[in-house]
Amino acid sequence: MKNFIEILSRERIEKMIRSGELNEDDAVVSFCDTDKVPVDLSSTRADHFVVKADDLYYDEICERYGDESNYFTEADEAAGFIISAVAAGKRIICQCEYGMSRSAGCAAAIYEFFMGAGIRAFADRKFCPSVVIFDQLYKALCRARLSITDIDVDAMRTGRALIPFTSEKKNEETTLWKIYGSVQKRNLKSGRKQVASASASL
Repeated sequence: MKNFIEILSRERIEKMIRSGELNEDDAVVSFCDTDKVPVDLSSTRADHFVVKADDLYYDEICERYGDESNYFTEADEAAGFIISAVAAGKRIICQCEYGMSRSAGCAAAIYEFFMGAGIRAFADRKFCPSVVIFDQLYKALCRARLSITDIDVDAMRTGRALIPFTSEKKNEETTLWKIYGSVQKRNLKSGRKQVASASASL
């Protein structure tokens, strides 16, 4: 599903900001350490949602917050932001410091919710998705599906929604029908092959 979701590091998105690659067709979910300043998208026309959450292992989250439910408390608000952005045909950019853990967990939850293909992020050895981010955002997306009344979320998930996006090639805009129902099995099959291949190479 090219250009529907991208996973980026802070360095990469800052280069995109400087080069003017972000526009009104983009919606960015930024994960930022609590002691750092989020990326500044004020010079762009992209929508921006910031999550203040340190990059922590599961046991560190439990030790610091007492329970994982106290970590990533913006999950419900982020879910509404994401669903609204997808409904508007925007490209979703998930960004964190290194583009490996929090952003990958976010992307995996979006893939799983819309396509049943969250395994794609977990199977890709370039990433190490945060399972807590994945779990909380996926559950929040499911809750949002029931609470959002002005968007037909089910239509977006079953392939009846028209999703426009801007391709990686500058100024080339494409509109595609994303038939989620038909690609779901194919993507899951591909993901399982990636897992099998990765396991065989260990």
